[in-house]
Amino acid sequence: MSTKLLGKISPVANTYITLYSAPTDKKTVALLNICNTNSSSVKIRFAICPSTYVEGSDPQPEDFYEYNTGIPSGNALERTAIIIDNGEKIVVYADTLKVAFRLHGMEE
Repeated sequence: MSTKLLGKISPVANTYITLYSAPTDKKTVALLNICNTNSSSVKIRFAICPSTYVEGSDPQPEDFYEYNTGIPSGNALERTAIIIDNGEKIVVYADTLKVAFRLHGMEE
């Protein structure tokens, strides 16, 4: 099974948005890359939420993998071996514009 691009987005500042929704009949193993293209540091968040997550709402505290993690100007953060269960969603957030989120992986 080969990897593929599962989602990419540069979200509006200070807004939670779904980057990826796993199929209800498959599990996903993914890699998340977050790139700061700003001239100053940014803070990011990402969570894995249940299928019942409502777009734009705050994820539950137990769903966060990263919370207000700083990324310096011109740098990236990468997280590997992210396991996403059937129907779960990757929800992302940045405190400013010009932050790129890319998710690559395999659906099984």
